[in-house]
This record gives sequence, C-alpha cells and structure tokens, in this order.
Amino acid sequence: MKRSKGVGDVQILESTAENPSKIEKWHSDMTFRDTPPMATVLHGKVIPEFGGDTLFASMYAAYEALSEPMRELLDGLVAVHDFRHGFAESLAEPGGAARLADAVAANPPVQHPLVRTHPESGRKALYVSPLFTTRIKGLAPAESRALLEFLYSHMVTEEFTVRLNWQPETIAIWDNRCTQHKPVNDFFPQHRLLHRVTVAGDRPPLSTAVRSMRGVELRPLSGALGAEVLGLDVTRLDAGGTAWLHEALLEHQLLAIRGQQLEPGSFSAFAGLLGKREVYPIQPADTRRPVRGANRKGAG
Repeated sequence: MKRSKGVGDVQILESTAENPSKIEKWHSDMTFRDTPPMATVLHGKVIPEFGGDTLFASMYAAYEALSEPMRELLDGLVAVHDFRHGFAESLAEPGGAARLADAVAANPPVQHPLVRTHPESGRKALYVSPLFTTRIKGLAPAESRALLEFLYSHMVTEEFTVRLNWQPETIAIWDNRCTQHKPVNDFFPQHRLLHRVTVAGDRPPLSTAVRSMRGVELRPLSGALGAEVLGLDVTRLDAGGTAWLHEALLEHQLLAIRGQQLEPGSFSAFAGLLGKREVYPIQPADTRRPVRGANRKGAG
C-alpha cells in the first residue's frame, strides 16, 4: 500500500485490506489538545460499494435530555483527556512507542470541562469521549468510571444520532464542539480513501450571516442533527455564501455536501473558509492495523 501524507494540510485517510483502520470508538477530534479543532472537513474520494458509514451524535441533545440534578452535578466537573489513551493500540504494537514518541511528547494529558458551553451558540454540550477521556478530576476512580460509563451510553442514545452514508465526492463538515462521531469499519476488505482537513480554534459570532441562499436547499438528516446540502458548489462561495455555510453548521452541527469534485488544493482552500487549518499531529498510516496474509483482491 502506498503510504501518502497528503498535500499540505490535507491528510489522506486510507483503509485497505492490508492496513485497515483501527479507530472505531465515539469521539470528538483531538480533544487531547489544549485547543481542539473547531471543525473537521472530510471529502470522500474512494468509497466502498457497501459499508463504511459514519455515525454522528449531538452532544447538545445528550446534555439537554439529562435531568436537572444530573446537569447540575456535571456542570462543575473537569475531565482529563490523553493522547496515549486514544492511540493505546498503536503504541502497543511493535515499534509503535518509538514511532509515536514525538506525538506523545507533544501532547501531554490536558483538562477540559465535562460540559462545554459553545462559544457561539451559547448552548451546553457534553464533552467527554471513550476514545480520549481517561477520568473525571476530583472523583474517586470507581465514581469516575461509573459516571463516564453512564455518559458514554447515554450520549449515543438513538434519538441523538444520525448515520451518514458516504458517496463519492461527498464533503462532510461537523462542529467538533458539540458533536461526536464514530466510523463504522464494516467494509473490509474494500478500499476507502478520504481527504481530511481540521479547522483550528473557534471563530467569533457572525451577526451578519445569511439565513437563506438562492438555489440551495438544506434537507434534515435526522431529528437530532445533520443536514444534506443540495445545489451548492463549494468552489463558488463568496463572503455571503461562506457566512451562510457557517450559520448552517452552527444550526445543524453536521453538513453533507454531495457531488463536490475537488483536488486536494481546492479542498484545502474550501476548508480554510471555516477558519485556520491545522495539521493532525500524526499521520493516518501510523495508526492502521496491518493484517497478515491480506491481499488486495476484491478491494474497491
């Protein structure tokens, strides 16, 4: 398999029969950093004939469905997020610790509020995940485990989720501050390749955002979150269209934009409309699981 690092800030996420993807847990991207990304943008390039969907969950809905006493308990708590926890399987592989040593050194454990207030919408969202959260600060270990296990189960209640079915040239954008996602690795040994850009930090509110745009339709994907964007050409967005896109992301948390045939440079430029782009701290090839005796027969 060709191990490509992508172009500039565009990373290639590729899963093959020889090196399938490992991660299949709910998470918000890069919460092991002091300043996790505002948004993630994925562009589907090679899509399996079946399988390979991505699940999303609204952390607004999960928090707001809790009882008032539970919300009061959670509002003052702080959780610890750790890079090593999220990539434990890769670190345990032969040579994994050496390969990821720089990333581990650059990403020591960090603390985030268990409930995060969105800087633009003002709504509260749960902000822990089974992939990166290790414990709740100040609680006994047994208390921390019990509360986290309850939250992990609660926050992916079916009513809070949506399933995105990938199609070639689909762009998906999601707000990492109020959603979690989970890749479904049920497409092996087929081939899948996506391009990814992460958008750093948080943007200030856009009070002049456009609430409708001529010729573009937003079609809800579920009752909790997500919308399919129809009739939009992302290469022709002006300032008003960019503001409209930002507002749509704030409202729906996840956007699926179909039929966008972009090269990596154009894809990166589009993602940059959302904010400052940043490079993921490790390459996807460093976290894929090799399969002994696998071959490419039948791969898409």
